[in-house]
Amino acid sequence: MKSHQSVLSRLALVAGTTFVMLTSIAAMAAAATYTWNQTGTASWATSTNWTPTRTTPATSDVMVFNNGATTTATSVPTQTIGQLLVSGGTTVTLDNGATAITLTVGSGIAGTDLSVASGSALNVSASGNAVFTMNIPTGNTGSISGSMTWTAASLATINQFTTVDASGLTINSGGSIKQGQNSTGNLFGTAGSTL
Repeated sequence: MKSHQSVLSRLALVAGTTFVMLTSIAAMAAAATYTWNQTGTASWATSTNWTPTRTTPATSDVMVFNNGATTTATSVPTQTIGQLLVSGGTTVTLDNGATAITLTVGSGIAGTDLSVASGSALNVSASGNAVFTMNIPTGNTGSISGSMTWTAASLATINQFTTVDASGLTINSGGSIKQGQNSTGNLFGTAGSTL
C-alpha cells in the first residue's frame, strides 16, 4: 500500500512540475515584440505602424522604439503592455489624443519593463486637458538613462507617473525626468511614488 501511495505522490509531483513548466513556456512564447516603423507622426493604434503588424494587442507585448528618428505616436490608448523600450538615439513622444488614459508598463516579463537608453528620449504629451498616466505595477521596474519630459497642451493638466514598488524606477547617472509646459501638480502622484 505504501508503495502505491509513493508512486501516486511521485506522479502528482511530476504532473505538477510539468504543468508549471508548460505554463511558463507558454507565457514566454506569448510575449511578442513589436518595433515602431514610423519616422514622423503616426497612430499607436494603427497595426501596420508596428513590425510585425500588431493585429491583436496583448498585455505581454514588448513595444520597441529604436529607429533613431524623432517621432510621435498619437492616440495611445489605455492599455497594459509587457515592456516599453526606447534606444538607438530615438526620441519618441507618446500622445494620448485628448483622451484620459493609463498606460501600464509591465506584466511580469523578465527584465526591465520601461527602459530609456542613454542618448534616447521618451516624452509624454497630454492633448487638451486629458490626463496621461503611466504606471509601473508591482514586481516591475523602469530604468531611465536618457530623458523623459512630461508636457500638456492645456494649462493645469496633472499628468502622473506612478510606480508601486520601492526602487521600481531607477534614474541612472545622466538620466532625467522633467515636468514641462502646462503639466502641473506632483508628477509622481499625490502621495508620491517610491523611486
